[in-house]
Amino acid sequence: YTVGKVRLGIPECNGSNIRGALSRPFTAAASAQEGAMLLASAMLGPAALGAMSDPRNMPLRPRRLGATYAVPTWMPESAMEVNEPSAVLALGRIRRSTVTLQRSGLEVATSFWRTDKFARAESPKLVFLHGADSNCLEWRYVAEKLGASGLDCTCIDWWSGGFTDREPINKALKGSGGKSQPSTLIREHLEAFCEQQFFDPDGPGTDEAVILIGASLGGAVAIDWAAANPERVKALILIDSSGESYHDPSSEAAQALAPAVLAAKSLAAWVSSKAVDVGWDTSEEMRIAGLHRTEPGWREAYGAYLTSGGHQAAVTPEVVRSLGVPTLVLWGTEDKTLPLRDAYAFQRDLGPNCYGVREVRGAGHSPHLDDPAFVAKHIGLFLEELDLTGGAAPSDLDGGAARRQRYRDNRP
Repeated sequence: YTVGKVRLGIPECNGSNIRGALSRPFTAAASAQEGAMLLASAMLGPAALGAMSDPRNMPLRPRRLGATYAVPTWMPESAMEVNEPSAVLALGRIRRSTVTLQRSGLEVATSFWRTDKFARAESPKLVFLHGADSNCLEWRYVAEKLGASGLDCTCIDWWSGGFTDREPINKALKGSGGKSQPSTLIREHLEAFCEQQFFDPDGPGTDEAVILIGASLGGAVAIDWAAANPERVKALILIDSSGESYHDPSSEAAQALAPAVLAAKSLAAWVSSKAVDVGWDTSEEMRIAGLHRTEPGWREAYGAYLTSGGHQAAVTPEVVRSLGVPTLVLWGTEDKTLPLRDAYAFQRDLGPNCYGVREVRGAGHSPHLDDPAFVAKHIGLFLEELDLTGGAAPSDLDGGAARRQRYRDNRP
C-alpha cells in the first residue's frame, strides 16, 4: 500500500495468509516481522489502507486547535491535533500528580483528568479505569455526562496505558528479575493515587471510600483493588470486564506474540500520525485511542504486561466470588472480544451483591463509547438505588421514585 509518497510493505489481509502464518511457529525474527505485518493489516483492514492510498479519499482540512486549550509539556504534540469536542474538554482538564508507592517506594507521575470543579461538595468520588493499552480519554463521554450532573469523576491512566510515567515501574520490573509482577505494582499504584487524592486528610479530599468503574481489563484492575481494599470501595461497576474470562493469550503465547503485537500497534500509530501531518481526514477515534503509543517506555511497559499474563492469575472467578461490594454489570450485546455470557457469570459469582446485568443493545466491547447515554443513565440509576449521589441527579430522567422503583424491580 502507498500512503502519500511512502510505500508500506504490508501484505493484503486475507484468510489464507493469516491462517498460514498463524499455523507456523514464531521461530525467527522474520516470522515475528511477518506476524506484525499481518496483524497490522488485519487491524487496519485492507479497505481502510486502500482508501488512504487513494488521494480522492483524503480531503484536506485544518487540524490544529491553536489556543483553544493548553496541552501540558509532557503530553505528545499530536494531542494538539484533536478536534473532537469531548476529547478537547478532557484534554483541557488533564493533569499530573506524583504519587509515592508505599511498599516499593517508587515515585510515579500519574496522569488523570477530573470533573471536581463542577462537582457537588457531597458527591462521592467515582474512579474510572480504562482498558489495556488505552488512556483516560476513553471515558470522555460518560464522565462528562455524569460530571455535568454534579458527580466527582476521576479518570486515571493506570500503568501501562495513557500518559502516566512508565519508567519507574518499568525499571522496577526489570530490576526484580521476574520477582515483581505488573498486577501487584498496578494495585500499589492505584492505592497510592487514591490515598493522595481522596483519603489523605491533608490532601485534596478526605473521603473514606470510592466507587470504581472499570472497562475491559480495567475491570480486572478494579476487581483486584476492591478485593484487596474492601473498606475503600463503596460500589463497583464492571463494563465488558475481564475476570470471568480473558481475551489475552496465555503468558507463553503472549511472549511469542508480543513483538508482533507491539510492532502492529506501533505501525498503526505511525500511519495515523503521518496522515495527520499532511492533513488527511483519518479516524479521530483511532488517533485519540493511540495518542499514548508514542510515549517513552510504552513498548517496554505494554510488552511486560502482555508477557506477564496481565491479571489472569490475580483476578479469577474465585476472587470475584470473594467480593462483598454492591456491583452493577454493563455489557455490549455485540461484544466480539468477551462474550455476553461472561456478564451472567459475573452475576452468578457475585450473588446478592450483583444489582443486575444491563445489556447495551447494539454496542460492542466498549459500550461507554458506543452508547454513552445508556451507560451514564444506568450508572446514575445504580448510584441512586444505593443513595450514593451526594445530592446530584445523575439519571435526570422522569423523576425520582417511580423510576427508582422500576430499577429495583429489574434486580435479580
